[in-house]
Amino acid sequence: MAETLASATLALARLITDVSEGIATSGSATTVADTSAYNPDPDDYWNNGTIWLLAGSGTGLNTGKSAIISDYDVTGTTGTWTFATLTALCAAGDRYAVAAPDYPRQILRQAVNQAISAIGNIPQQDITVPTVANQERYTLPATVWNVKAVQMASSTASPYYYVPQNHWEEINGYIYFKTGCEPATTGYILRIWYEAPAAELTTDTGAVSNYIHIERLKWEAAVHALYWRLGKVGTDEPIINAKLALAKSEAQRMAMLHPIPRLHQDFKYAPYVYGYHDDELEDINRVSL
Repeated sequence: MAETLASATLALARLITDVSEGIATSGSATTVADTSAYNPDPDDYWNNGTIWLLAGSGTGLNTGKSAIISDYDVTGTTGTWTFATLTALCAAGDRYAVAAPDYPRQILRQAVNQAISAIGNIPQQDITVPTVANQERYTLPATVWNVKAVQMASSTASPYYYVPQNHWEEINGYIYFKTGCEPATTGYILRIWYEAPAAELTTDTGAVSNYIHIERLKWEAAVHALYWRLGKVGTDEPIINAKLALAKSEAQRMAMLHPIPRLHQDFKYAPYVYGYHDDELEDINRVSL
């Protein structure tokens, strides 16, 4: 299952703060209640923390959503979390998770996006540029650069059966085909492979790139979140330094275990290549997409 901003922030919270999980016994668009809580936390304990609504056997439709907890109320053994209105009801049987307010929801989100940025370029593709018969120059979309490969669809409808294209160059925001090698037909999609940073995630359902492993992402995000917390509390929480040292170590280990694959310009996809020695051409040919 693809990771999202919501699932990534929950994975991060589980590493760095107090997270409690359960199954709702009732709910609404603004509340989750659990009557089965054993020795529930005191009133207001979770105020300003974060709640996540997870998959479950209930009929709620908010799976994968999160919200800031505005109030936590305890009556007997029933804990009730209140939050801003979501798009559908939470219902009995839906799983939930709640995190303490020491790492606010916006900080969790910020840390995940900082981690994504720190991880750097990832393989990406663009399929928005159609061919024009006998046209040599094609304008790249504003977000596309560092092109590694160009492929052309051999069908105008799915499945497109993309075919590698030879003899192209990327120059100043354009792809140029060598004269005589330009597309001969109109309306066939160019699939352009390139490397660029992943886009910032701004909504719960924003998808984390499949190239970024969740274990690497959560530990890298933990480093950023813990640095933020250290700046807030200083020496008042001595354990922060130990947590930070562990997060740094695990982030480095996960970077080695889950590296980002790199696109190398395979010779058969490359622009017309001048001036290479035989051993350089062998290096180019060794790795393909």
